[in-house]
Amino acid sequence: MSDAAPSRTPPLRAGAHGSPVTRRIARWGLPIVALLLLFAGAGPVAAQVDGLDVVSDTTFTPVPDDGVVRVVATFVLTNEKPNSQSGYSTIQYYYDRFPLLLPDAAEDVTAVVDGSRASVTLEPYEDDAKAVVATIILPRSIWYLQSATIKMSYVLRGGAARDPGAWVRVNPAYVAFPVWACCDGGQTSVRIEMPTGFVTEFNGSQSLEQLSEDPQVYLAADIADPAQFFTMTYGRSDDGLVEATTQVGDIDITIAGWPDDPEWLTFARAEVESGLPTLVSLTGLPADVPNLRLVETITPYLYGYAGWFDTSTNVIEVGEDLNPQVILHELSHIWFNQERFTQRWMNEGFAEAFSNGALAVSGRPVARPSTPDLDDAGAVPLNDWDVPTGVSEEEAAAAEAYGYNASWYVVDALAREIGLDGLSAVMAAMQNDELSYAAADGRSIEDRPGSLKDWRRLLDLVEQRAGSLTAEQLFRTYVIAPDGDLLLADRRAALDRWSQLVDATGSWEAPIGIRVLLSRWRFDDVGAFVDRSEDVLAGRNEVAAAAAALDLDRPGDVELAYENAEAAADLDGVLQGLEAQRRALATVADTAAAVGQDFGFWASWGLRGTDLDAEYADVRVAFERNDFVAVASEAAEVRQLIGDAPGDAKAFWLRVTSAATAALILLACLVWGVRRTRRRESRPQALHLAPVAPRDPAADPAQERAVQYLLEDEGA
Repeated sequence: MSDAAPSRTPPLRAGAHGSPVTRRIARWGLPIVALLLLFAGAGPVAAQVDGLDVVSDTTFTPVPDDGVVRVVATFVLTNEKPNSQSGYSTIQYYYDRFPLLLPDAAEDVTAVVDGSRASVTLEPYEDDAKAVVATIILPRSIWYLQSATIKMSYVLRGGAARDPGAWVRVNPAYVAFPVWACCDGGQTSVRIEMPTGFVTEFNGSQSLEQLSEDPQVYLAADIADPAQFFTMTYGRSDDGLVEATTQVGDIDITIAGWPDDPEWLTFARAEVESGLPTLVSLTGLPADVPNLRLVETITPYLYGYAGWFDTSTNVIEVGEDLNPQVILHELSHIWFNQERFTQRWMNEGFAEAFSNGALAVSGRPVARPSTPDLDDAGAVPLNDWDVPTGVSEEEAAAAEAYGYNASWYVVDALAREIGLDGLSAVMAAMQNDELSYAAADGRSIEDRPGSLKDWRRLLDLVEQRAGSLTAEQLFRTYVIAPDGDLLLADRRAALDRWSQLVDATGSWEAPIGIRVLLSRWRFDDVGAFVDRSEDVLAGRNEVAAAAAALDLDRPGDVELAYENAEAAADLDGVLQGLEAQRRALATVADTAAAVGQDFGFWASWGLRGTDLDAEYADVRVAFERNDFVAVASEAAEVRQLIGDAPGDAKAFWLRVTSAATAALILLACLVWGVRRTRRRESRPQALHLAPVAPRDPAADPAQERAVQYLLEDEGA
């Protein structure tokens, strides 16, 4: 007889869940991986015996309350090796025992052959310490064409958590056990009967058909190659978990562990209670979740991860390892998830950096990433790194190992340059949805969402907010594909223009529209906007010089209009405003010159009693309050006053001279009148003649002479 061929154990596959799930890859070795490797080569396969036909059916039934998996196997043996003739002798072949390979954890091994109890011997298997050879001693030998039915039973007792030798686990919340097949191809069946309430998953070389849901029954029938059949069966029932509750700040936290692992429950609670406040402090941001659930489960291990965080339910699932960094990493995903960064590498890299930072705060050892090997089989630009699908297990494992390490390496390099506080400033900008290119003095002109949540925004923020000088080269090397260099070249050209504009802007802030374009990487539109902005600054400087010469404060509306410009076209109005200021300043200057001139006699006399300084001050006030209509009207009034002054003075003196002349004439008339009056008073009383009708002197010459006489006498 020859020994059975060992079964083979496939590596764990790296699968994918939905996008809300963030994962932590297992880097320190998984117990399940060790479990499978230990079992490889120890599959309980019957010896392949020439001439012995075997029909087998094996049923595996976990019993969580008892902590065991019950195994019942039925073998129907038929001797098909005919008698042979050797000379005058007949050789008859018979079988008096049946050997099997069993796991060394098998207990209570019993066998019944055709209704009779048979003895079973267990001996070490020299090729694998994790297996034993179980030999069933048949009560009677099986001769040619005879058959025997063996019903064999035993239990696989569950081991303790984190026991490297325990490859069977059975408790009310979790079961894990290997399933194998024996013996002849096409005549072998395997059945699994899972307890009610358990969610079942398989990880192995072949799948099983589900026959029923309650109870859960799975079957692999007529297995073609039993020697290659192997699968690990996992069952999960969260109803069987043991829970503890705690509170950190305002967050209600439930920690649920396996009932046979109180050590993990204590460990997990301590890590959450100390680690969560530390992460809050390091990130500078609150843990914005109302509740949290941390569950001990094997599920992440099945996909090659040590844990993951489902942000849609605020549930963290981790394996049984007492690894504080794994829990801190998953807690970090409260901040580092799809809501903040859309690309996987950033969330994983930040989670690694901050979880290790939290370890350092507590004084525990901190790991460092290795320098990524760009020639590694799993190497890809980090922007292209995602949960692997549709590739072989080896390719998936390589891609995950490279992606996690490279992500961590890039963020760790940034952290060593700018510090975790620099990364916290980046986080704050992301949290507040601020523009990457903020106002130089920190003030916010107007809120604008940055919108980008990928590597471009991260590059901008670590440079603009934290002052990184190495980020661009890091991104060129590990993050972007080679064709991304063209985009970075456009960015560099736009930033050069931006830098020149900022230097020229002085106390003003550059237009918010340019900062929006830069933050959204719309570099093609930056050049024209900067050109127009420089036109504005040239006009501003001209106006500023003119205002300074007049010791005037410029109105602020043009500055605000410049800073709030959304597009280059908006600056047309700013230029118009500057032109209006320039014209108004020219008016003020002209007015100042007019007020300060050397006035002649007539203008000075005409301006007596007029406060030209006050009038000029009104012009200045009108300019500083940005009322250019008033500047013009006030200046016109000043010019009118100055222009009218000489004429007013001359008119005044003309009026004075005319009045004096009139007064003298009046006085002369008065004097003449007085004298005349006195002369009349000294003459004889005039004769009073009776009225005589007038007569025509021509008609009476004598009368004419008499009138002439009287008149001459009166004149005397």
